[in-house]
Amino acid sequence: MRRLAAGEVRQRVGDALNLVGLSDLAERYPRQLSGGQQQRIAIARSVVLEPRILMFDEPLSNLDFKLRVTMRNELRDLQRRLGKTAIYVTHDQSEALALSDRIVVMSNGRIEQIGSPREIYERPANAFVADFIGNSNLLDAAVIAVGSDAITVRTDRGLMLRAASTAHGIGDRVVVMIRPEQVRLAPSRDPVGENAMRVRVKETTYLGQDLHLRVVNGEQALTVMAQGSALRNLKVGDEVDAAVAVCDVLLLPA
Repeated sequence: MRRLAAGEVRQRVGDALNLVGLSDLAERYPRQLSGGQQQRIAIARSVVLEPRILMFDEPLSNLDFKLRVTMRNELRDLQRRLGKTAIYVTHDQSEALALSDRIVVMSNGRIEQIGSPREIYERPANAFVADFIGNSNLLDAAVIAVGSDAITVRTDRGLMLRAASTAHGIGDRVVVMIRPEQVRLAPSRDPVGENAMRVRVKETTYLGQDLHLRVVNGEQALTVMAQGSALRNLKVGDEVDAAVAVCDVLLLPA
């Protein structure tokens, strides 16, 4: 369609197929390819045009989990080899974190935050970003005390926490964010550190390498990721000590 010479067409098609690792399947029809191979061919059809920018619109959404992870790594490698800017649209938070140098989080056509994957995950701008990227405990709370290097908040369910922030005054409404992996569990005989509390296991979800727990302290529920072989044997009804470092308690706008 671009009226290129036959020799150049052959070269560019060959280069594109080599780039996606499918030069040995050049003579096959689409119906003879697997889902992952068809996805690579779709990329080759774009690359062969030598665009300045590559646009991906949820290209891995119809693949199974293992193939999606494999293709995600291949896309990242391909983008680095091409050295071209790629805009990648996705609702999959793990894809966004794994592929991006820079993330734009949008809601209803509005940009909520722009930043590196680490900035977006560790320092979300608001509760929407915290909830959309990764798993979070988001707790409605009010500031009840302000110190020189930290403030104390009480959640609406009665949990008292200290946070490393001085940007709020007494009475301010905030949303407390705590990532599940930042809640540290320990046997009661061990010291647990800052923001210590006693919790009871209300629900367990076994996910292979991870054990996700729903625990309660009084009326306040928290999601926790259990780490360590001893903790992976926790069951519903067990009580255990928990703690959250002051620096891991992030306060977001109410």
